[in-house]
Amino acid sequence: MIVFDLDGTLRDASHRIHLISNGSRDWDAFYRACKDDAPIWHQINNLKHFVEMGENVMIWSGCSDIARLTTIDQLNAWGIVIGNDPISRASEEPGDTIVDSLWMRSHGDYTPDDKLKLEWYEHYSVYGTHDPITMAFDDRDRMVRMWRSQGVKCVQVAEGDF
Repeated sequence: MIVFDLDGTLRDASHRIHLISNGSRDWDAFYRACKDDAPIWHQINNLKHFVEMGENVMIWSGCSDIARLTTIDQLNAWGIVIGNDPISRASEEPGDTIVDSLWMRSHGDYTPDDKLKLEWYEHYSVYGTHDPITMAFDDRDRMVRMWRSQGVKCVQVAEGDF
């Protein structure tokens, strides 16, 4: 199983960082502004390549589930369908890439992303019925450290000291 991060990895969130930096913490506005994120095509193509090679892929995002429908619409527009999501599957077209699942934080949960995804990893490791997670793609330094501390190979896709 391979895990891809979303913000900063598959979509460009740089235009909305100002909403949560320099003392501002308008998380709801930050999450909702994802509708204007541009795709990061080379990482989307990496994801698609792994699926074509027979790998199982999940997308794990620290973004709130208040943006779930927007996120599904974006991923569908970029040719990625969430396999376990009936809304996403309804938009499936020939040639789309199907990933296993999309994990997003619950609205109102402000757990730091490295702690949140570590909890998800531990839960998945105990209760997951699929392949073990062997690789991750992420942009944030602290996420890369978290993955590697668990013995998971992690590709850092961008500078991420924030």
